[in-house]
Amino acid sequence: MTTRRLCLFVLATLAGANVHAQCPAPSLPASQWKQLQARDFSLPDDENVQRAALALLACLDDPNPELRDSIAFEALAAWMRGQRVSTATGRQLLQHLSARLRAPDERGFGRPFAALVLAEVARMDRMRPFLAPSEYSTLVADAVDYLTNIRDYRGFDEREGWRHGVAHGADLFMQLALNPRTSKPELDAMLAAVAAQVAPANHSYVYGESARLARPVVFIAQRQLHSKEEWRAWLQGLATPAPFHDWSTAQQSQAGLAKHHDTTAFFNALFVAVVPTREEEIPDPLLTPLRRVMGEL
Repeated sequence: MTTRRLCLFVLATLAGANVHAQCPAPSLPASQWKQLQARDFSLPDDENVQRAALALLACLDDPNPELRDSIAFEALAAWMRGQRVSTATGRQLLQHLSARLRAPDERGFGRPFAALVLAEVARMDRMRPFLAPSEYSTLVADAVDYLTNIRDYRGFDEREGWRHGVAHGADLFMQLALNPRTSKPELDAMLAAVAAQVAPANHSYVYGESARLARPVVFIAQRQLHSKEEWRAWLQGLATPAPFHDWSTAQQSQAGLAKHHDTTAFFNALFVAVVPTREEEIPDPLLTPLRRVMGEL
């Protein structure tokens, strides 16, 4: 199928779709989605991109990982990073995805992928600010609420693919941490949310969540808005063995072993991330207390 005919077929399939519709992919063979993907999801004009972007939102909680991740997310990310998505569509994406962060999600795909695409919306605003101050502050608040309250720690399934809520929430935090619009009180709220997920009760991370949680912390440190004392207090709060008396006691139970595993994994990931190749790049207010607290684990 030629590029023009393929694009027309895609647009005809999506023509009646909206953000509340069923995922449109069942009426478009996966092989033709793959052809469009091979062309970097190129569509003939920006008006078509807007329509397709909104229609593909319905695919973000589809149980088919190829449709959800390889098609819907990759297409949306490609269009946003390629500056094909208008600010009006960006606002519609923000409204829909923020609502999905709070919606019931028994299958566990909708919220994590809403967070992942919101990270791309946040990146759009970081590259070319378009959100009103109230919209941006609401985005930060919604992101903090989402990460803080995650209780579904499912990661990868060989049949259903990724959920990865903590990692996707951390990706959203990374974009917000990089944006100078994010205020210090908002960064403090983000740090509290990260702390809430460093070592969730009775769960051991095995899907790289610790490293993903460390990334936004590094970029927050690079903002240089926090003192060495503030970083020491935050790190010491993470390093406490509570509710166990001490780390030796913690390692006598599965719950304590999980806490120790996740805590040390986060500190190790953070340490690797903040030790740069050149001495002058070291974020000293974070690195000095980090070295000290790590010695106590």
